[in-house]
Amino acid sequence: MRPIASLDIGEKAGQVIGSDLPQMRSLSAADVLALTDRLVPAVRSLTAPRALGPVNDGWVLQGDERNAFASGRVHPVPLIVGGNSDEGRIFIRSWPIHTISEFNAFVEQNFAKVAPGALQVWSAKADQDVPDALSYMFADTQFNFGVRGMAREQSRLQPKTYRYLFTRSPNGEQSAPMHTEELPYVFGNLTAPGFVKRSGVDATDKRLSDQIMDAWVRFAATGDPNGPGLPTWPLYHVATDPYLEFGNSVVANAGYRNHALDFVQEFFAGGGTTK
Repeated sequence: MRPIASLDIGEKAGQVIGSDLPQMRSLSAADVLALTDRLVPAVRSLTAPRALGPVNDGWVLQGDERNAFASGRVHPVPLIVGGNSDEGRIFIRSWPIHTISEFNAFVEQNFAKVAPGALQVWSAKADQDVPDALSYMFADTQFNFGVRGMAREQSRLQPKTYRYLFTRSPNGEQSAPMHTEELPYVFGNLTAPGFVKRSGVDATDKRLSDQIMDAWVRFAATGDPNGPGLPTWPLYHVATDPYLEFGNSVVANAGYRNHALDFVQEFFAGGGTTK
């Protein structure tokens, strides 16, 4: 749901990699991956289009996805969409932003004229607050806004739309689950290596994985994940913003981080510019 890079941005990014097309096409996968740092800055913008990603070239992609969803130019397939309760942590933990002044400067860079409002939404009163504020700012702009936006727009076209929030950390650890940590539960492979190092799993993790797999398989077969072993997973409605929380227990909830996501929505609806 963020702005997609224009063809001009994509072409300029390509020039950073090289200009000899036959030579570029001859690169191995390892060689290509080694060039990633040329396209991905150490601290990336949260509001500008990303060069490394989809490109609005006017042929394959013909506009931003927000406009496509809003105008109904998407396939109205049944949908499960969701995320984890600390999506941003893994991405920002190496960023050189540690103090209030560094954090405020980053917010100003991303939100410019509406930076004071952003600092109210993602508040940091002292240096020790910066990691949490930065993590949730990243999550809300890069993941949570898109999750809610997809659920809202798809539900207008297809009633069988369901949203989830994953809040369980393996083995009951205190730190909240980060990006991708629900995937081993979905595929029933709780010991698979991942981006986040954890201490192990327990019986609660196994039970939760079984519940998730049953729901996902029912959804794949019927378009409805509801069935034995779960509380009722409500159809998504814009008015109430319901979701099913998969955590230490499975419960229905509503309105996840709507205050922050409303701010992001207003920012992009207003042009999403830092100029």
